[in-house]
Amino acid sequence: MFGLGGCSIFSKFQGQSAEQATEQLRSVEGLDGTIRVDGAYSGFSKRTFTVSRVMVSSDYEIANMDLFADWLLRLLWSVNDEKTNTTLMFHITFDDQPPNFDWGGGEQAFLDLGFSTTEADSTDSAILITISSDEVEKNLGDWPGKVPEVPEGMLTRVSE
Repeated sequence: MFGLGGCSIFSKFQGQSAEQATEQLRSVEGLDGTIRVDGAYSGFSKRTFTVSRVMVSSDYEIANMDLFADWLLRLLWSVNDEKTNTTLMFHITFDDQPPNFDWGGGEQAFLDLGFSTTEADSTDSAILITISSDEVEKNLGDWPGKVPEVPEGMLTRVSE
């Protein structure tokens, strides 16, 4: 395959755009947010990263953090706008903090999938996790990845 700048001529025919990934994210009942590719120049080199901002509705809870983390990771890796050459960032918030949510479990889910996080932080209302794009490519294969299907049992509606 011929390629320039980390982007093969076929990459636009695989994966999906950030706009499409955002639509897929928003199509999941209980989730809202955005996915985008961003970058900055360091000298003559462009550093790119893919960022997700995901909000979980107060009517839902993450029932299976491992499924959620795996799906979200694959969703970001499927974005074909521009190849990420630094990190994938996951910013997960709740519009109303769930009473018994294990914030450390957010990072642990990514570790359970075989990824070491380059940065992980949580507050009383958010999780921020950053993973190296090199590690994602090593574990998930060539970029862009296949568009993932939304797994059953990832979220559940909170009983009233």
